[in-house]
Amino acid sequence: MTAISVIGASPVPANHLLGRKLDSIPFSPYHMLIIGVLGLIGFVEGYDLSMTASLLVLAKHPLHLTETDIRFVAVASTMMACVGGFIASAISDHWSRKLVMQIGVITTTFFTLLIPLVQTAEQLIIVRLLTGLGGGFAVSAAFPIAAEPMPAAHRRTYGAVYEMSLAASFTTVFLVSFLLADNPNAFRLMALPGGLMVFIAPVLLHFVIPESPRWHLRRSRVEAAVEAVNQIILRAGSRVPPLSVETLANDFETTREQLPPYWALFRPGQLRWTVVGILSGVCAAFAAFLIHVLLPKALVDQGAAVSLSFGLATHLCGEHPRQGIHRVPDGDHWTALDNFLCPRGIIAGSRSDADGAPGRSQRGDRDDGGRADHRLHRALGLYRHPCLSVRAIPHGAAGTRAYFR
Repeated sequence: MTAISVIGASPVPANHLLGRKLDSIPFSPYHMLIIGVLGLIGFVEGYDLSMTASLLVLAKHPLHLTETDIRFVAVASTMMACVGGFIASAISDHWSRKLVMQIGVITTTFFTLLIPLVQTAEQLIIVRLLTGLGGGFAVSAAFPIAAEPMPAAHRRTYGAVYEMSLAASFTTVFLVSFLLADNPNAFRLMALPGGLMVFIAPVLLHFVIPESPRWHLRRSRVEAAVEAVNQIILRAGSRVPPLSVETLANDFETTREQLPPYWALFRPGQLRWTVVGILSGVCAAFAAFLIHVLLPKALVDQGAAVSLSFGLATHLCGEHPRQGIHRVPDGDHWTALDNFLCPRGIIAGSRSDADGAPGRSQRGDRDDGGRADHRLHRALGLYRHPCLSVRAIPHGAAGTRAYFR
């Protein structure tokens, strides 16, 4: 860890100073632009990854999908998204998270753009496998990227907007499928909006999203870290003094922090929260998969019209963004039981009031003395978004917390 020496006081970690400086930047139109761009990326990624249900119905006859092909198409993108997420978490400390997200966005949009050219079931399966792999990169990187430059009081706002963008994309996929249901090339046409974003989304990421100052600092690039912070200050309107290199470079020393392994989540005292959180996530994700992926196909197999199946799915998914709107003002008690019934929060334990992540706001999570809904959410293991619930991860499981630094 990088630290500086303060006369008459204990060394203050430099990444704490970076975090305090970033938290001191007032909310500005630039922060709104970051939320908007990452929300757009979430919408695009959700659109590209959630096309599975529509492909199962619309591509079955044009590509002559067999039952075996349908099984592979149904799980291809979801399975590879999990693989991509693990790969992204493993390389995020070595590569820039911004680069990780750019790789994911380019991969998902490029291979979605190839769907109109698909001629066989095997080609479709390969395209969806690679699309899911890129999706794991893009979706997992969105939360830590926004958590760093976003003021502490607005991280929950970003989490809510991002989730509503994802939920809106699910609804849009079914709506587009409904409108194109009678077109023989429907599955090719519906892929174009998401695929053509390959020419727009990476450019927005490059010019709008800042590089991580802490990532530079962890690699002993003090000047680059200071430049990244000052660039954020400048874009936010220069309402706070810039950070100087001397502040971080004065008698600093760099030591590699030893992070606990992932199995620390299964230590005594944390095990019950880990088990409850995993089981809750598995059950909710399973239910979401049944509704979003398998429902349209099941209705068509039972003799319902294609347009009716997509119309019903559009109505069901259309409730999620509307419900999410009411959760934005809920503040600290907005949970990760998100708009599409899938908990995204990191597993939280009984020590959810442990010390905060470096440089984050240390404001308590129970500002009003603790509400019943907060205690219930914590008892269920369903906490807020990863970018909002880093403080909830105990130090015994800090290996997971490191992903958000």
